[in-house]
Amino acid sequence: MNKHKIGLWVGMAIAVFLITIKPAISETKQVSLTFMQWPPFEYVENGVPQGIDLEIAKTTLEKMGFKVNLINYPWKRAYNAAKHGEADGIFSMGKRPEREIDFIYPSEPLIISGWYLYFPKDKVVPFEKDFKALKNLRIGMCDGYIFPKAFMESDLFERDKSKDDLQNLKKLRGGRVDAIVGDNINCQLLIKKHAMADLFKMYEKTPIDIIPMYVGFSKKSKALAQYPNLIKDFSETLKGLKKSGEVDKIAKKYGITYPK
Repeated sequence: MNKHKIGLWVGMAIAVFLITIKPAISETKQVSLTFMQWPPFEYVENGVPQGIDLEIAKTTLEKMGFKVNLINYPWKRAYNAAKHGEADGIFSMGKRPEREIDFIYPSEPLIISGWYLYFPKDKVVPFEKDFKALKNLRIGMCDGYIFPKAFMESDLFERDKSKDDLQNLKKLRGGRVDAIVGDNINCQLLIKKHAMADLFKMYEKTPIDIIPMYVGFSKKSKALAQYPNLIKDFSETLKGLKKSGEVDKIAKKYGITYPK
């Protein structure tokens, strides 16, 4: 076989090899996350997924080179889909012992939220963690939310349950409750949207609870199996975005301030 033919065969072999490995080289890293409708953290408006935590999570993963697939489900379905590995994770999620059976949390939260009491501006009741000053008050709260044990078991005040923060705020406006316990980020949005800024005052001194909000990565995540450092890298990348001011820019876009 002459040198020309040898060169031709070698060239063809190299071409076949490159074609074979090309898909592996160009393969896009992907991660899928479920979420529920929970403005302003995450929601869909006019077909567009958005929200503070949604943008923080998506920006972080894209910075890491991932294509992010966002799946909007009701909470129970979103939770179970991630739990069983049909998605790689779920947000926004507080850290609870029962959830750590199925999920791994990054060391860095997306954002820190807090439960605070809101009062009518002219009827603010200063109180300490013993809740004694709240005696005989009727306090609105969201049904199904997980509040600290001390708050839930106190017999000093009455708890009035509603389906969401907006219904609670309307009850407070109408004098049907003396105060409500609400998420400070969600309530900021609702108070602005419904022109209630002149009506209520959040008592900042004594939060009912401070809650870091996370992406919970499923222990059955396919992406996590493929990229074992995903969670560690997520935390480090997110810390960098916070340090650079990128997270503050996202919060400012939604007109929200948050605990740090």
